[in-house]
Amino acid sequence: MLNVANLHPAGMVLSSMATAIQGIYNMGTSVNEFIDDHIDLMKKSENSTVSKTGRVLEMAKFGFGLGYMSSVTIIATGQLLLGNTLAAAGTVATAVTLTNPIAMTCAAFGAIYYGWNALSDAERNELLDKLRAGLEIGVETIKAIIAFVVKTTNEILSPENIAEFKGFIKTYAAKFGRSLSDVTGRMVDILKDAAEQTVKKSSEIYESTAGVLSEVATQTGQVASSAAEATSSAAKSALESTGAMLGTTSMAVKGAVGKASEAASETAKGLYVRTVDAAQQLKTSKAKPGLLAVDTSKAVADEEVAKDIHPPKV
Repeated sequence: MLNVANLHPAGMVLSSMATAIQGIYNMGTSVNEFIDDHIDLMKKSENSTVSKTGRVLEMAKFGFGLGYMSSVTIIATGQLLLGNTLAAAGTVATAVTLTNPIAMTCAAFGAIYYGWNALSDAERNELLDKLRAGLEIGVETIKAIIAFVVKTTNEILSPENIAEFKGFIKTYAAKFGRSLSDVTGRMVDILKDAAEQTVKKSSEIYESTAGVLSEVATQTGQVASSAAEATSSAAKSALESTGAMLGTTSMAVKGAVGKASEAASETAKGLYVRTVDAAQQLKTSKAKPGLLAVDTSKAVADEEVAKDIHPPKV
C-alpha cells in the first residue's frame, strides 16, 4: 500500500513525472528517505566528482523548502535532456538506469550543466512546459532550481570534476539513442562524436571484410581438399586398373609359355622316341653279320654273270 505522506511534501500523491523518477530509482514508498540515503552515499564516495555532486544535491533539497521535490526536479530535468521521455515508469530505458543510480544522478547534473544553455529559447520553453505539467510545480521555481545547479556546480566542482560529467552523459545518453554532442551541442563534442563514429564504422567494415575473407579461405580450402580427394581417388582407381591389366597380361603370357613348353616337350619326346627306335634297329643289324655277308656275295655273283654276258670290248 502506497504511503501517501511520504510521497509529496504537501501530503498529495506524486505527479506522473515524479512517479516515473520514483520507478527509475526504485525508491519504494518512502521517496524522502530514499533521497536522503542517496545524498549520503554520494557525499561519502571516494570519487570527488560524485561526492561534490552529492553536496549540491543536498543544498538544493534544503535550500528551496520543497523537500525531496527539488531533488526530483533536478533528476527529471537531467533525464529529459539525456533523452528519456519519462512517459512511463516501467519502460525498458527505466530498467537500464537502475544499474547505478549514483552515476545516473551525475549524468543528470552534467546534462543540466552542459545541455541547458545549449538549447534555444524555444527548446527551453518547451522543456519547462513538460516539467511544469509533469511535476505540477511552477515554471519559475523550475527555472530557479536549474539556475542554482549551474551556478553552484561552477562554485563547488573543479574543472576536472565538471569535465568528468561528460563520461556520465555519454554513457547514459546512449541508452536513449543520443550522443554526447546531442546533449552538449558543443562543436568539440560534435567533432569527437564524428571521429568516434568514423573509427566505429571502420572497425565494423574491417571485421566484416575479415569475416568474408575468412569464409572465402574456408570455402577455398574445402574445394582444394575435395579436388585433392578426387585426384587421389582417380589415381588410386587408375593404379588399380593398371594392376588388374598387368595381372591379366601376366596370366596370358604364363598360359602361352605353358602351352609352348608343352608342345616343345611333346615334340622332343617324339624325336627322342624315334631316335631310340632307329638306334635300336641299328644295334640289331650289327648283331647279325651273316645277313650282310649273304647280301654281299649275291651282289658279287651278279656282277660276274654280267661280265660273262657282256664281255669287255678289246
